[in-house]
Amino acid sequence: AFELGYPHTYWSSVLDRDPSRSLKTLRMPVLLVIGANDDNVPVSSARFAHSILPNSRLIEWPNANHVFEAQTGNQRP
Repeated sequence: AFELGYPHTYWSSVLDRDPSRSLKTLRMPVLLVIGANDDNVPVSSARFAHSILPNSRLIEWPNANHVFEAQTGNQRP
């Protein structure tokens, strides 16, 4: 459980997990949607999940970031 004051403990436990075994067991349809310019989640992670999910569809939105806003080059960093 997440305890206030100890976020490092929570996030360390999450980051040490490999969800690929669990993903392989899913049998329901899964829709993965990712922005091609996502700076929080690598597109390669979505592609990997898609490759091991037996019943999945992957949509990559061109020029979209993590919250699906179009990136035009005039964005602030």
